[in-house]
Amino acid sequence: MSVKAVIFDFFGVISTEVSPFWFRERFSDEEAKILKEKYMTPADRGDLTEEEVFLTLSELSGESPTKIEADFASRVSIDNGMTSLIKSLRGDYKTALLSNAMGTWLWKILKSNDLEGLFDTIVISSEEHEVKPEGRIFETALKRLGISASEAVFIDDNKRNVDGALSVGINGIIYTGLDDLKTKLRELGITV
Repeated sequence: MSVKAVIFDFFGVISTEVSPFWFRERFSDEEAKILKEKYMTPADRGDLTEEEVFLTLSELSGESPTKIEADFASRVSIDNGMTSLIKSLRGDYKTALLSNAMGTWLWKILKSNDLEGLFDTIVISSEEHEVKPEGRIFETALKRLGISASEAVFIDDNKRNVDGALSVGINGIIYTGLDDLKTKLRELGITV
């Protein structure tokens, strides 16, 4: 079956990562990993609001919630090469965004960078109360795109998330860079 849709992760693919670096600058590597999992995973699942997350991180770090939010925002850097690639796919393929993120915060980034129009559908974990690598969130994206798993390719910088896509039958690519991604898309028969 041929590919009809390409599904993209956001942080680490279209944009730089944010929270892992914030935690690593303030805590040891082991602490950063534990704290990120403890606070950001519930936020990604929609169990904590954006406001609650920044208040909690304020209590942890001693910095104001406003400063933390500004720090998070300053770390966002959109990869223009990636957005150009997505635009080039739009005529021939459906495109989707599938991100583990706080919805209100990610929507601010998408709107301020005029990125919403790049995608046929946008699936944000906190709005669905489902997170990657769980299979249900991939099925949500497929349903919205109106395609079967074998007709989709999912791109993420996290191997666990790609494995989650593979577990439901979606083709998966671990993102390591734009040139490598283009090569792998071509190998799947996708014109880039």
